Amino acid sequence: MSPSIIVMDNALVHRKNIIGKMLKKHGYILLPLPKYSPDFTVDYFSSLEFFLIFQ
Repeated sequence: MSPSIIVMDNALVHRKNIIGKMLKKHGYILLPLPKYSPDFTVDYFSSLEFFLIFQ
């Protein structure tokens, strides 16, 4: 079984070092988003989700 990937934005409430260690300990992969990118919009993630579900 492949590990799950967690995508997280850059909100100040997310303490990536703590969360990242916790996720890694349980076999997850943390994928932090860049500070800002017009390429990563809600439409992009909706398309990505559709692709991952129906591949």
